[in-house]
Amino acid sequence: MKAASPPRWTVDRTGWPAGPWDGEPDRVAFTHAGFACLVVRAPQGHLCGYVGVPSGHPFHGLDRLALWRLPSLPVHGGLPTYARACDWPICHADALGAEPALWWIGFDCAHRGDLVPALRAPRNQVAAEVAALLTRLQMEMPHEDERRGGVYRTVEAVRENCERLAEALRALHPPPPARR
Repeated sequence: MKAASPPRWTVDRTGWPAGPWDGEPDRVAFTHAGFACLVVRAPQGHLCGYVGVPSGHPFHGLDRLALWRLPSLPVHGGLPTYARACDWPICHADALGAEPALWWIGFDCAHRGDLVPALRAPRNQVAAEVAALLTRLQMEMPHEDERRGGVYRTVEAVRENCERLAEALRALHPPPPARR
C-alpha cells in the first residue's frame, strides 16, 4: 500500500500587491549536504528556511534557546528561530524520503528590514484609524514601516541560506564514514 501524499501547502495571497513573490512556490523541499531542507512561506507571506537534522546529530532535539548558546550558525537574522519536530508543512513526508525522526532547525525572513508581503496589502479600517491616531501622537507602529518597505527575501535567497546552514551543521557533526 502506497502512503498518501501530503497536502499541497498554499498561502492565500488575497490583497497582496504585485511583487517578486508572484510565481514563487509556497513550499520547496530539497536536499543539501546530506540534509533534508525546506523553504516554506508563512501565512503573512515571508519565507522561512529549515534544515532537518536526524537523530544522532548533537542538535537533534535542542530547543531554540539551546541553539542560541551554540556556535553562530549562518542563517538570515543571525540566530535560528525554530527548532521543532515534524508538523506539516514543516515536514519531509514527501519525495525526500521517510526519515521519521528529523528535528527541524530554521529561520524566518520577517526581521527588521525584511519585507513581509501581507503588510503591503491595503490596511483595514481599524488599522488605518490606529495608524492615524499614532501619527497624531507622533508615535510609530513598531517595525511596521520597515517590514512594509524592507527587502523581500526570495525563494532562491532562502534556499541559499538553507544550504549554508546545512553545510555548517555537517561541519559541526560530520556523518560517520560509510562501512565497506
